[in-house]
Amino acid sequence: MAKKDINLIDIDKAKNKVEEKAIKVANFQEILDAMPDLDIKKKALWREIYENALEDRNNSSMLYTSVLMEILSSPAANHAIMGANAVKYIERMSRANDQILQLATMLLKETNVPLTADDIYSQIGKAEK
Repeated sequence: MAKKDINLIDIDKAKNKVEEKAIKVANFQEILDAMPDLDIKKKALWREIYENALEDRNNSSMLYTSVLMEILSSPAANHAIMGANAVKYIERMSRANDQILQLATMLLKETNVPLTADDIYSQIGKAEK
């Protein structure tokens, strides 16, 4: 495959990620909009936290994939050099997931609707299905 073809594939993947993020953010905004008693400033802050967590998770995933490809191209030499970076990216993805779960817990505390954190998280993630 030519380098130009690879770049087009990467651009398509990036476009898909942007579209997926937009859908997830819109779904999250629907959840916030369904909470009329929630302060508008808090809604804006929580939306920004959610968007940042998604962006962090996506960026870390892309960097992890890049490092993994380098490691796999020459395992013995590259693993020792790049293994620590791979771990850092995995940890960053995990922290982004934790932020999303904490946000879901805060939403649960703000609502009078008997939802679990899993219910809220599944609503947020319905774009993935």
